[in-house]
Amino acid sequence: MKSCVVRLVPLFWWGMVAKCLSELISVSVTFTQGLLLWAGYLMWAVAAVLLAITAVHECRLKWLARRAREVTHGR
Repeated sequence: MKSCVVRLVPLFWWGMVAKCLSELISVSVTFTQGLLLWAGYLMWAVAAVLLAITAVHECRLKWLARRAREVTHGR
């Protein structure tokens, strides 16, 4: 889970930076604002996917460890 956090923190941070920058730009550059906003959403989505992958991986490891114990100890 620690490696997941190491990957998630920068993604959330850069997502917040992109969102804040999109809010701070008050000139009529709607394309840049939209691009920054979608970049933030994309980073949040990637972070969520990485979190889900890590959760599935950890559940799978626990299941395999439990299965190995059952096989070696003979239920």
